[in-house]
Amino acid sequence: MPKINYSADYRLRLRARILNTAVSSFRQRGIKAVKMDDIANSLSISKRTLYEIFHKKEDLLYECVKVYHESFMKRLREAIDNGKNVIEIIAEIYKFQMKESSLSSPVFYEELSKYPQVDAYLKKNYEERKLKSVDFLRKGVKEGIFRPDINFDIVNRIANANTEYVMRSKLYNLYPLYVIFWNAQLLLVRGMCTEKGLKILDEQLGGIER
Repeated sequence: MPKINYSADYRLRLRARILNTAVSSFRQRGIKAVKMDDIANSLSISKRTLYEIFHKKEDLLYECVKVYHESFMKRLREAIDNGKNVIEIIAEIYKFQMKESSLSSPVFYEELSKYPQVDAYLKKNYEERKLKSVDFLRKGVKEGIFRPDINFDIVNRIANANTEYVMRSKLYNLYPLYVIFWNAQLLLVRGMCTEKGLKILDEQLGGIER
C-alpha cells in the first residue's frame, strides 16, 4: 500500500496533535487500555494515517515520554539560567511533578516498564540524573541552605527507595500520587535544610495547593 504524501508542515502539526492526544489518554486510562484505534478516532483520522506517523504503539509512547522529559528539563534549565538557588529550583521541580502526577493514573506509571524501548530510555535518564544530583545538592551547602553534614548519596538512595516502595506496595490505592509525593519528598528536603534553607523552602512552597 503506497504511503500518503503530506507536506512537512502538516506532518509536524499532525504529529503534535497525536502526541497531545496520546499522552492525555495514556495518563488518564493507562497505556494498555488505550488502543491506536482510540487515538485515531479521537482525532478523526484513519488508523492508516496514524501508522504513517508512528509505526507502532510503543514508538508513540516513547515519543510521549521523551516530550515529557524534554519539557521537564527545559523548565529545570530555565530555573538554573535565571540564577535561582537550589531550593528555588527544587520548588520548581515540585510544582511541575505534582501537577503532572495529579493528572495521571498510577496505572500509567506501572505500565511504563513493560515497554522495553521506554524502560531503557527512563533508566538511561535516571542514571544521568543520579550522577548530577549529588553535585546539585552540594551546591546548596555552598549557598548556606543545606546542612554540611548531610551525605547526599544516602539521601538519593533513600528517595529512590521511597519511590520503589510506593509503586511496589501500590500505596497510591490509598492516597493520590501527588499527596504521596509531597509528603515523602518534602520530609527529606526539610531534613537537609539549615534555618536559612527552611525559611526559603516555606516561602517557595507555601502557595502550592495540595
